[in-house]
Amino acid sequence: MFPIWLYARKWLLSWGRLRCSLVELIVLNIGLQAGVLDTRTFSMFVLHALVLTFIVSCCGYRRFPYD
Repeated sequence: MFPIWLYARKWLLSWGRLRCSLVELIVLNIGLQAGVLDTRTFSMFVLHALVLTFIVSCCGYRRFPYD
């Protein structure tokens, strides 16, 4: 039997990072449109947000497997 708390922790970990990345991308877009960031810095931060979201999701699934 699969304990529900493991699924809840994995879901919250992934959802929390996804929300954080979404807010980060919104702030980055505002900064780019306002002229605070150049395209190179913007691209580095977007890549950072995407890579971290992917890593946290994968680590969550490895740390709290379904089996």
